[in-house]
Amino acid sequence: MAATDTYALWERHFGKPTTDEAVIAEYRRAGYSEPPVLDRDDSEKSVSDGDATVSIYHPASFGREDEFGDGVGLVAGVALHVRRAGRDAFAGPLPFDIQRDFTRKALWKALGEPDESDDDELWDVWMIDDKEVIVSFSKGFKQIETVAVFLPDD
Repeated sequence: MAATDTYALWERHFGKPTTDEAVIAEYRRAGYSEPPVLDRDDSEKSVSDGDATVSIYHPASFGREDEFGDGVGLVAGVALHVRRAGRDAFAGPLPFDIQRDFTRKALWKALGEPDESDDDELWDVWMIDDKEVIVSFSKGFKQIETVAVFLPDD
């Protein structure tokens, strides 16, 4: 998943099933033989290269449980790990003009007040373009650690 614009590569597949030829091709380009298969009791599965994580959700999460066969998931989101264990990680562009050096205050100035926040867990959530944008921070909200964008579930 070490592409120049990982978010854009995966966002175009949001809501598509893991049986879609374009989705299968994207997983192969990212170095995986196939997209993940949801086991019987799974509601979600993810694959990660350390810097980015792509998640698939069960179609029931979106009210689409009758459209697909067993094991099929829908591409639901991508998390870009800007910093991991105190080191720089994902180096590609971030979505929605988020800058990796933003503090929480700078992010609020850029995106407006979030729809949800948790000061104990160090994250904020916005709804932007019908997507849930979740940003987690380091201690004291001084640095962005992860920017995740997901389709909102039912």
